Amino acid sequence: CRMPSRLLRISIVLLGVLCWTSMTSRAADTCGLRPPSEDPHPADMNADGEVTTEEFVQYAAESGKEKVSEKMDKDGDGTVTTEEFVEFAQGQAAGPVDLTAENFDEMTNGANAAFVEFMAPWCGHCQAMAPAWEELAVKVHTEHSGVRIGTVNCDEQKEFCELFQIQGFPTLLLMKDPSAFEDAAPVLYQKQRDAPTMLQFLHDEKVLAPAA
Repeated sequence: CRMPSRLLRISIVLLGVLCWTSMTSRAADTCGLRPPSEDPHPADMNADGEVTTEEFVQYAAESGKEKVSEKMDKDGDGTVTTEEFVEFAQGQAAGPVDLTAENFDEMTNGANAAFVEFMAPWCGHCQAMAPAWEELAVKVHTEHSGVRIGTVNCDEQKEFCELFQIQGFPTLLLMKDPSAFEDAAPVLYQKQRDAPTMLQFLHDEKVLAPAA
């Protein structure tokens, strides 16, 4: 497939924005582009250095149930009420949008700006900021209009992340005015990765508007 010209021009602009990262040591609060091979995978149930299909299925099922139930059970009483389930479902609908090379234009062209996280599932720093990113997305998507909060999984979208010259995870880029992405360099976010600070950053960049 031929790369869209708009995305090609984005990558050229990003060369100037992110090239400094290759000349400096990686920040202590970012992960490299490859998972640390010395760390055992949590799905390796018998700690033999290999993850079988059975182990992975068991791990996914158990961790999935635990994480979902914890998120649903807001008051921590061990049960999920109808109200808690509805609130959880609404939050899921308003959370970060999964972005890919195929849907990027479609999911961002209708917005005045897009705040995008480039991440990897194995990255500890990405995992640590996940709750804050979710909180930010829900707040922005429900209380403001014109801004899309999205996530790109660079394990699944390697070529797409290379296009944006991603040097470490997570990398957060604010792209203003989707109709002119190719003509203006994205803003690289370099502040604290908590929801209030990231929300204030969007206010400071004057991209937020009240929800219609």
